[in-house]
Amino acid sequence: MKKVKRSIHLIVSAPRGDWDLSYSKLRSRAYKVAKMVGLKGGCSVFHPWRDGGDLGPHFHMLGPGWIDHVREIYRETGWVVKNKGLRKNLGKTLRYELGHAGIHKEIHTITWFGDLAYCKFKAPPLEEDLHVCPLCGQELVKLMWYGELGAPEPPQEIGFEGYVDPNGWFEQGGGW
Repeated sequence: MKKVKRSIHLIVSAPRGDWDLSYSKLRSRAYKVAKMVGLKGGCSVFHPWRDGGDLGPHFHMLGPGWIDHVREIYRETGWVVKNKGLRKNLGKTLRYELGHAGIHKEIHTITWFGDLAYCKFKAPPLEEDLHVCPLCGQELVKLMWYGELGAPEPPQEIGFEGYVDPNGWFEQGGGW
């Protein structure tokens, strides 16, 4: 199999005998067919029909890969795979496909599968959110007001950096 740096665009179409399957079964079969022809993973946009054509439910898929054995897979499964070629701009391709995709309030319009599936994503660990003073670098502490009358209004500016008079304040303890 060839390695490509750009993603390819496939249309994976269900045979007429599968048109009445549930969306989840259609999607599962489409993923298997895509893998059989060489697309190891990517994103998929579902189109439940095509105006003016004989192409019923189908999936537009984008991802890395090189397509082989399309005729053999058609004979074996009845699914039609059309290679729309390498994409120079994935954003434009996705925008176009989403412009007439099947939308349902309980089903994602774009799904990820194979090597790019949600479960394959490994996020780096989050850095611990340290509460430190941006001026001196010391760890911040929680304070309580214990002065006369009411506590002075804290500065309302977002991202305020500056000195606040410590009189009447004491450390609450307990940390962040």
